[in-house]
Amino acid sequence: MGTFSISPYLTNYFAFVVQTFIVISYIWFSKDFKWPKNKFSQAFLKFFKRFFFALYFFFGILMVDSAVIWISGQYGYADWRFQLPSVLISLILGLQYLITTFWIKPTKFDLGYSITFISVFIGLMRFYLPGPFNLRFRAEFSIMIAFGIIFLYPMGKFVGDLISRKKEENRYLWDIGDSMYNLFNRKFNIIFWIIAMIEAMLKFAGSSLFLF
Repeated sequence: MGTFSISPYLTNYFAFVVQTFIVISYIWFSKDFKWPKNKFSQAFLKFFKRFFFALYFFFGILMVDSAVIWISGQYGYADWRFQLPSVLISLILGLQYLITTFWIKPTKFDLGYSITFISVFIGLMRFYLPGPFNLRFRAEFSIMIAFGIIFLYPMGKFVGDLISRKKEENRYLWDIGDSMYNLFNRKFNIIFWIIAMIEAMLKFAGSSLFLF
């Protein structure tokens, strides 16, 4: 199939970096964290949080896409013991990033944004990047589109907060937070951060968790 995807070899490094920031966030934002009363500080922190939500969602798409492409046989299975740990890490953590960012308590804007982001990503990876033109130009253009969409979310939410009179909790389409937060809890993220770190270190040594 004519397509473009990121190798699981790289997505494991992405997983380790993203998980590192998630673990660090447990220090920055403790369980009893409360938004500051100052409106400017609160708006800044919400913009910062929403930007990282969109960034995590992007990595979630990238990692799940890579895992699905590998599972479908596009890369071949000659080195399956070397790649499979990265595939599993990418698939599990990628699904977590997709679900816990926009699909736990989505508003109409969240759901529309996530569907649009996935559609644009698939269009770029399946049809635009594999095209016959200069790959460097197409890659640079695709990266600019991706970052533009990432910044669109916090900006859109900021404008929405200004013009909407409804409280955000009254605009959710559904709420599956209790079950998902119990599954993707702090213990889960710390364990997978350690697993991703070990796998990344083994990859640098030309090995993997399944090659012992």
